[in-house]
Formats: sequence, structure tokens, C-alpha cells
Amino acid sequence: MPSLAVFWFYQEIAHQCQFVRMSIEYLISCRNRTSNGLSREYYHVQSLLIALGNISKILWPIMKRGDKKGNELRKARGKELREALGIKRGSALESRVLRDTLEHLDERMDKW
Repeated sequence: MPSLAVFWFYQEIAHQCQFVRMSIEYLISCRNRTSNGLSREYYHVQSLLIALGNISKILWPIMKRGDKKGNELRKARGKELREALGIKRGSALESRVLRDTLEHLDERMDKW
């Protein structure tokens, strides 16, 4: 992978980690105060899940039908980044179940 691309992915993972940290810090600070509504708390839970999902998609890219060459590049990129960062198979970052539930909430509500 070209070094500029590697740099960009590292930078993006770093940014997403900052968003995760900010949301966690905010949610921890909420434990010791009374809330006048859940809007801010929900915002930070949503931001946390989206950032974790973005990291997951960078490390375990989504494969696209009919794009064999692109899929090979994405797969190699994900593997290279995971190895460089020491992230092993089975990491909590690999699962997108919780993020997908939030992302597809409208579809679940329609079925409900």
C-alpha cells in the first residue's frame, strides 16, 4: 500500500479514537449528575458507536460485489493495518452488530 494511503488510514483511526475518548469521557461525567433529558447522552452513545464502526470498517473493510481488484486491495489494507496495530481476530472492534442495529434502526422499527 502506498505510504500516503497508510498515513491517511492511521490518521483517520487516530481521529476516530479521539471521538471515542471524548464520548466516553462525557458519558463518565454524566454518572455524577442528574440529567434533564437524554439528548446529549444519546448523542455521545451514538457518536461512540459510529466512531467504533468507522474504525472497524477501516480495519475489516466491507467487500463489494463485482469488485475483485478493489476487494483484494481493501482486504490487504485491513490486514496490514491490523498487523501493524497488533489487533487480532476476535477483537471487539471486528463485530459491527451494535453499530448496525443503530444504523438500521428505521428498518427494525418498520418490522416492529
